[in-house]
Amino acid sequence: MINYSVPIKRLCVILTTVSFLVACKPPTVFTDDPNYEQQANTIQDAQERAEVLKRYIPCEIPGVNTSEVKSLDIEINVDGSDSMLGYVKPINSRYIETLEMLDSSFSSENNVSYYRVGTRPNDDQEGRQKLSDRQEFRKAQSSEFYGANPQQFPRVTSSLDKAIIPLKNKDKFVILVTDLEQNDGDLINLKTQIEKNYLQDNAKNYAIGILGINSEFTGQVTPVNSNFRPFQHQENRPFYVILIAPYPNLMEYYKQIKNSNKDILKNSEISIFYPGSIVENAASLNNSTLPDELDKPESLQYKKVAIEVKKPPYELIEIPQRIETSELSIPYSLPLTFLEKTLLPDPDSIETRYTLKTYDPVTKSFSKKSENSAIELKDMKLKDNTLHFNTIINPQNFSTPGIYLLTIDTVVNNFKDETWWEQWDWKSRENDKDGSKTYGLLNLMQNLKQTTLNLMKNSEDKNVIGRFCYGIQKN
Repeated sequence: MINYSVPIKRLCVILTTVSFLVACKPPTVFTDDPNYEQQANTIQDAQERAEVLKRYIPCEIPGVNTSEVKSLDIEINVDGSDSMLGYVKPINSRYIETLEMLDSSFSSENNVSYYRVGTRPNDDQEGRQKLSDRQEFRKAQSSEFYGANPQQFPRVTSSLDKAIIPLKNKDKFVILVTDLEQNDGDLINLKTQIEKNYLQDNAKNYAIGILGINSEFTGQVTPVNSNFRPFQHQENRPFYVILIAPYPNLMEYYKQIKNSNKDILKNSEISIFYPGSIVENAASLNNSTLPDELDKPESLQYKKVAIEVKKPPYELIEIPQRIETSELSIPYSLPLTFLEKTLLPDPDSIETRYTLKTYDPVTKSFSKKSENSAIELKDMKLKDNTLHFNTIINPQNFSTPGIYLLTIDTVVNNFKDETWWEQWDWKSRENDKDGSKTYGLLNLMQNLKQTTLNLMKNSEDKNVIGRFCYGIQKN
């Protein structure tokens, strides 16, 4: 009879050892540590690198790009049409002071070009005339610039869109001084050129500012609408400085002129249209107080999967196996810092976007899952620059035990109109000889608002004002 006892004993030892080693194999760890991504990107083998990067699960909080462009070409354009003549009749009007301010606000190190904007009747010229030097630009402070000296400065009609030239090899800071007296079609052309040449490419990070200034005025106002007759006006009348530049440069310039020219900007308004962001940084989760039924662990681990992340922006929650409560609520009040002078959200337009992921053992990564009824945001309210809401967790709606990654974005789908747009618009005139109003201003501003909104919506996260990342372990 053959003795099998020794080999069987050895086999049992081997199987026990293998089982022990398998059982002791460490879990796959997922992390939001940026050093992990940097190290993974140093791996030469593409397939191995991709496998490692699957374990990188960042919660990236959107925010504004604050990097200034170091070198800009400066273009200062002045509307040369005769509708501007009344601004230079009063001595030392705010219009004249503004031109002097623009003249002195750039250093000699800047590459500054000056232009007179306008098209001669029956002439297909480019629509603007380059001025020879700074001295010629200073003539914009006198009547000759607006057709009183036709030999040097021929009479022209406004063609503001001709001042909006596409970028070539270098970034620009474009300034356009005008009364915005244009018909609806011309204002649409102006908006279109700004959008196409500066705002559409998010990578360029451009913004547009419309600075309205009330100035002394003595002269004739000719309404664009032919139903109204020209009239004499000797009171304040608004003109506009359009600023187009990379957002950080534009804001730095505005702060500079605001601090050094307070008298000029005393009766001014400004709106900045910037499709790059709404807030300095989107709101993210802080260390909230959880209901007693939930645990807040340092990390998560379920079977062979572990989560190790920074807290915040992640909120880690562990739901016990047995829980009787059908609905749990976590209240939040998160401060927001909106960008200065940019458009503010319409609170009624704020919505939520959910992305739920679960671990897939086949791909060894987290993949999207359609189920999202287990957790949602309710009672959202934006008040006094603070975002208030409740996170509602329904433990019974998690279909299976395991680890879930949930990202909730709060997005803005509309902006509020600013009060001054309508107040300064021709439709709000007291009578048909009200020179303190601008024809088509409200439509222009609303069109720029809609353009900004559309560009934000077409990007991944530019209209996000809150991003909330949860790691949830359901036992």
